Amino acid sequence: INKYESKIICEGIIGNLLKERNINNNDIAIVTPYSAQRILIQKELLKKNMGDIEVATLDSYQGREVKIMIFSFTRSKKNNKVGFLDDARRLNVAFSRPESKLILIGNSKTLCNRRSHFDDYYVELFEQLVLHTKEIGTFIEGSKKRNNRLQPEKRKREKNYIKSTKKTGGLIKIGAQLNGKVIKRIDAGILVRLSSRSTGLIHDPHMRLIGKKFDVNKSILVEIKSIDKKNKKINLLWVIQ
Repeated sequence: INKYESKIICEGIIGNLLKERNINNNDIAIVTPYSAQRILIQKELLKKNMGDIEVATLDSYQGREVKIMIFSFTRSKKNNKVGFLDDARRLNVAFSRPESKLILIGNSKTLCNRRSHFDDYYVELFEQLVLHTKEIGTFIEGSKKRNNRLQPEKRKREKNYIKSTKKTGGLIKIGAQLNGKVIKRIDAGILVRLSSRSTGLIHDPHMRLIGKKFDVNKSILVEIKSIDKKNKKINLLWVIQ
């Protein structure tokens, strides 16, 4: 079980959702892979007179849809396998059921840790899930501090790393392959100066891309994966030659 995830859901998320217009208890379902976590969340909801909100295990929720789904990953231990979270079919059930909103509660460090999985496919899957959430959705980080309460985690402010000129703007489009030079490595990955005079990032927080080919000033071929105009960021993929 994971008491902290249960607390986040029952004391924070549910209350905020019910403040929104046209949202009631029947519009919400809480899903978790583990029956013990389901029982824990049900008990917490009963204490708050919200026992009519459905709480189900992942396997029991197959084939149904709901307006808003809250998914509790539960597993949050270093170097321990995440078990049957390494099952794409099960995850697809959770991620495809909500009609309007999917809220995922979990330890991203555990989910993206190579030691948590038997198959590297799922390391990449969860890394891409976190990246996608940061780019498209809302990603909130916290840590267990101060009397075991969840506190917002202070994050270093990252500088916008895209600089482009009007003359080369046409080259910056999704799917385009460009030559570039490695500038440096930051926490999020590898900064690359593109031939279009722009700067982009190869997402690599776990430092998988290592070797002399990624040394500073080395030439590499990259592909434009996505463009975040609002935050002025270009996400790149390294192209193997």
